Amino acid sequence: AKPTDAPKPAAAAATQAPAVAAQPTAAAKPTEAAAKPAATGPKRGGTLVVAMTDEAASLEPHKQNALARQQRTQNIYSYLVQYDKDIRPQPDLAEKWEISPDGKTYTFALRKGVKFHNGRELTSADVKYSIERIVDPATASQGRGLLSSVDGVETPDPSTVRVVLKTPDSGLLAGFASAWGGIVAKEIVEANNNDLSKADAGSGPYMIEEWIPNQTLKLKRFPDYYNKDVAYLDGITFQVIPEESAIIAQLRSGSVHMTALKDNKNYQVVKDVPNLEAVRGLRLGFDYIDIDNQREPFNKLEVRQAFSYAIDREECLAVAASGLGSLLAPVPPALKDYALDPKTLPEYTPDLNKAKELLARAGLPNGFKTEIDIIPQFATMVTGAQVLADQMKKIGIDVEIKQYEYGVWLERFNTKQFALAWNVTGGNADPDALMTNRLHSKLGANQNNSTDTEIDALLEEGKLITDLGKRKEHYANVQRVLVQKVPQVWVFSSDLIHVMKRTVQGYESHPSSFFQGLVTSWLDG
Repeated sequence: AKPTDAPKPAAAAATQAPAVAAQPTAAAKPTEAAAKPAATGPKRGGTLVVAMTDEAASLEPHKQNALARQQRTQNIYSYLVQYDKDIRPQPDLAEKWEISPDGKTYTFALRKGVKFHNGRELTSADVKYSIERIVDPATASQGRGLLSSVDGVETPDPSTVRVVLKTPDSGLLAGFASAWGGIVAKEIVEANNNDLSKADAGSGPYMIEEWIPNQTLKLKRFPDYYNKDVAYLDGITFQVIPEESAIIAQLRSGSVHMTALKDNKNYQVVKDVPNLEAVRGLRLGFDYIDIDNQREPFNKLEVRQAFSYAIDREECLAVAASGLGSLLAPVPPALKDYALDPKTLPEYTPDLNKAKELLARAGLPNGFKTEIDIIPQFATMVTGAQVLADQMKKIGIDVEIKQYEYGVWLERFNTKQFALAWNVTGGNADPDALMTNRLHSKLGANQNNSTDTEIDALLEEGKLITDLGKRKEHYANVQRVLVQKVPQVWVFSSDLIHVMKRTVQGYESHPSSFFQGLVTSWLDG
């Protein structure tokens, strides 16, 4: 087998992100941040404070699917591979890999001498254990669908991992690089009764020092991290400050170094503050509406289609994200090789008459009542749901907005207790990873309760295609089918905006929004 052309790790890598995309959408290009004053070079030391409006209910790397968890654990765990800011696979624990001619065997050569935070050396047995834990139905990993093609894992020696697949899977690397792909130490899992919600089983650049839920998560630099050329900071503190206005005030005063905006209207507040830098870029993640496809009346295709036709996505973007972002269809613009231009999709043009006609055809000429679940800490959810409810009134659908605490919302989402749920995802590095885990009836989490055999067949076929040109063509067709069948509604992808003090140097924004850039960040004063 021919080895992949995998470059050496370029300081920071990425994790969960989609991979390639086709014609870029017509969305405006995000503005570039003003250049920082020239710095003398990386300096070691100091603690960088990242403020966030929400808390992670758990730090479990394989089970917890909250974005708040993914952002916090990104620098605690290492992965077989990661994706860089240009969404290209890069080595992490695997220095190189090769794929068999039939596409069914991936052989990874691991770095030697990598240590877990407990001091034990990481071996192929740990990679095998981690993959098997993720795919084990008993784990109930939200990332299990990303590795659904795995048939077995072999460990010929401590530095070699051989992953054998049932069928070829062109999205496999994105699965390993996903937010659920962290490699864990078996003894730490066992010592914590198979629950890593408060434990550290990682080997990443930073390790858990102290966690006071709803206040601070303190990470300290792991002195034995394999890459000695990064991790300049002594520590990183994630501080929970529920109000974004308070975060901005503390950025101005200097007690906080960095945040990722939840409410993009605050971009106008911070973009011209002299001691702050606002970095704006495309996001792999997006806002979308989950629909329980088995719950009446959404079990009827006509109802889901009517719901979609009644949505003015441009208005949702303008109000909920201050117009800073793009529509998506359903692949976000950041996934350039696969993203379609939403303007080419007739289903994205609001059509109230067609929506009313579809409701009448479904036996609901007078509309109906329903609910949508949201999390109050997510500004786009709060404002977007209000816009949505007003739009739905025009076709007789009465949408009651139900606010739930983050952990309760997640429980309702994961156990499929919702009719509608406004959702925000960090995205994935490949269209297969992006779609299969959410929408395949058997291979993924399928919170939407989809049972559509055509969608299943298209997603299964996509895994087998390795040629980029053919993949582009295939996933363009998949997207057109999805917007016609409406298993969920894709609304917009808001721009990713990091705001930081100008003393923060070396940070590179990554489209997955997982704070990958912290591993190369340092403080200049």
